[in-house]
Amino acid sequence: MADNTAYLEETRAPMLYGVTFSLLGTAIIVCCFRLYCRIFMVKAIQVSDYLMAIATVVTIGMCVMIHRQIQTGMGRHVEYSRARPEMWSVSMKVGYVQNILYQSSLGIIKTSILMQYYRIAATTLQRRVILGVLAFVVVFCTFVTLSAILQCIPISAAFDVATFPKGCWNMMAMNFFTSSVNTLTDIVILILPIPLLIKMNMQRTKKVILFLVLSSGMISVASALVRLSNIVLWNDAADSTYNGSVIPMWDAVEVCVGITSASIPALQPMFKWLVKQGSSHMSSERTRNRTDIRLDSVSKGELQPVTWQQALYGAGTSSKAGTSLEEGFIGEDDQAPICR
Repeated sequence: MADNTAYLEETRAPMLYGVTFSLLGTAIIVCCFRLYCRIFMVKAIQVSDYLMAIATVVTIGMCVMIHRQIQTGMGRHVEYSRARPEMWSVSMKVGYVQNILYQSSLGIIKTSILMQYYRIAATTLQRRVILGVLAFVVVFCTFVTLSAILQCIPISAAFDVATFPKGCWNMMAMNFFTSSVNTLTDIVILILPIPLLIKMNMQRTKKVILFLVLSSGMISVASALVRLSNIVLWNDAADSTYNGSVIPMWDAVEVCVGITSASIPALQPMFKWLVKQGSSHMSSERTRNRTDIRLDSVSKGELQPVTWQQALYGAGTSSKAGTSLEEGFIGEDDQAPICR
C-alpha cells in the first residue's frame, strides 16, 4: 500500500517547472532588452520587433497553460489522473489550448526571423528566396494552427475523457507530420543567413560573433528533434501523463530559445554602450591612479611642482609655448602641483 501511494505521488513537476520557466524568464528579459535598444537607442523599431514581442506574449500564455497542466496531473502517473476524471478533463482542455498557443508562437517567431533576414538581404535573389520561405512558413503555420483548433469534430471531443480520441484525426500521424515539417523549416532558417553573412560588408570578427549567436538557434532545432522523438515514443504509451509530460516542456524549450537567439543580435547597441562605459571607467581609473602617485611624490618632496604649461604641453616644453593660450589668465611664474 505504501509503495502504491509513493508511486501515485511521484511527479516530474520540479523538472517541468525548472526548465520551462527558467527559459521563459530568459526569453522575456532578452526580448525586453531588444525592444529597449530598438526604441530608445536605435530609435527605429521594425515589424520583426513587433512580431517578436507578440510571440513572447503568446509564449507566456503557453507557459501559463503548462503550469495549469502540471496542476491538473501532467507529470504524474496516469493512474493518478484516472482516479480524478474531472481533473483529467480540465487537463485535456488546458493541453488543447497549450498546443494552439505553441503552434501560433512558433509561426510568429519564424516570421519575425525571416523579416529580419529580408531586411539585411543584399541581392534580389536572396530576397526572393527569403520571401519564398516566408510565404511557405506563413501558409503552413496557419494550416497547423487551424488543424490544432479543429483536430476533433466537435471540438469538445478533444477533451472528452470518455470518448477521446473518437471524432478526432489520426493524432499520431498529424503530430508527426507537422513536427517533421517544423523541424525542416527550423533547419532551413538556421542555414539561410550563412550566404547573407558572407556577403555583408563587416569585419571578420563581427561576422564570426554574429554567426555564433545565430548558431545558438541549433538548440531550438535540437529541441524540435527531441520533441519529435518524444511524440513517437510516448504518444500511445500507457502512462502518457507521466512519460509524455516532457513534450510540452520541449515546446517551451523550442520557442523560448528561438526568441532568445533571434533577439540577441538586436542587442548590439547595448553591448557597444557597455564596452564603451567599461573602457571609459578603466581609463578614468588609470588617470586617477597616476594623479594620486604624482601627488604623493610631490608631498614627499620626490617630485618638483610643474607649471601649467608643462602640464599641458609636456615637461620639456618651454613655458612660453603656452603663453598665447593662457595670456591674461595664468602668469608664467605661477606654479602649482597637478591635481584633479
